[in-house]
Amino acid sequence: MPLPTRRWLLAAAALALGWPLAGTVGWGVPALLLLDGVWLVAWVVDWWRSPVAGAIDLEREAPAGFSVGRVLPIRYRWKSAHRHRTRLRVREELPAPLTEGPAVERVLELAA
Repeated sequence: MPLPTRRWLLAAAALALGWPLAGTVGWGVPALLLLDGVWLVAWVVDWWRSPVAGAIDLEREAPAGFSVGRVLPIRYRWKSAHRHRTRLRVREELPAPLTEGPAVERVLELAA
C-alpha cells in the first residue's frame, strides 16, 4: 500500500495553514491555487513512478518449525523489476506467544 511521505504531509499542512491568510492579500488565492496544483501534480508524478504490485518479488526462507526461546534464522530476498529505486517500509509481526513487544519496522532501499 503506498503511503505518503512525511515531507508530502508537511507540504499539505503548510498549504492548509496558508489558506486563512490568502484572503488578506489580493494575489493570495491565485498563488495558493497554483501551489495546490503543483502539489497535486507532484502527487501524480510520484504515483506514476511507484511500482506496480507485480514489480516486487519476495522470497522467504524459514525453518520448518519454530521453537519458543530459541532463535532461528529467517532470510528474505527482495527484488524489484521497477525502473526506479524503490523504498519499502516493512514490518513483520509474529503471533503473540512467539514475540515480545511491538513489531520492528525497517526501511528497505531496492536498486533499480
